[in-house]
Amino acid sequence: MSNYTVGKGRPPRNRQFKPGQSGNPGDRPRKKGAIDVRAILDEPMTAIQEGRARTVSPKEAVLRKMVRKALKDDDLRAIRYLIAQFDRHGVLEAPPSGIGGGALLLPNSMPRAMAMDLAENVGPPPWNEEQRAWARARYLVSRSDEERHYDEARGYPDL
Repeated sequence: MSNYTVGKGRPPRNRQFKPGQSGNPGDRPRKKGAIDVRAILDEPMTAIQEGRARTVSPKEAVLRKMVRKALKDDDLRAIRYLIAQFDRHGVLEAPPSGIGGGALLLPNSMPRAMAMDLAENVGPPPWNEEQRAWARARYLVSRSDEERHYDEARGYPDL
């Protein structure tokens, strides 16, 4: 007999796995190679368009289907997807703002009416001290008692 002692982690020799035998033959199958998604998306495919077979890329097929779903079914997910794709590829551009377009950020240091007068007659901010003095004189002459009380309550530094 040999000096082999049976114990924890040391099963009897007749119960040990034979060489080349798996300890768990019904185990999960081995992993297969990774799928090349880029190759699949670049591989041409046949699509039926207007009743005729046409070879297109899968990207184009998906995009055409999303356009169809967005326009025909009013599918919100398709619309969001298309907007994201258009934005990503620079298809969406803001129209150029013409005269009277866009937003104007006016300073809080002066009454709105005075700032609007400056913007209409001089142009958008920033304004120099001479332009502010001109607008201040025009505003002080034309403001009502109610505007005067409001201006005093607000404590505008430019008045």
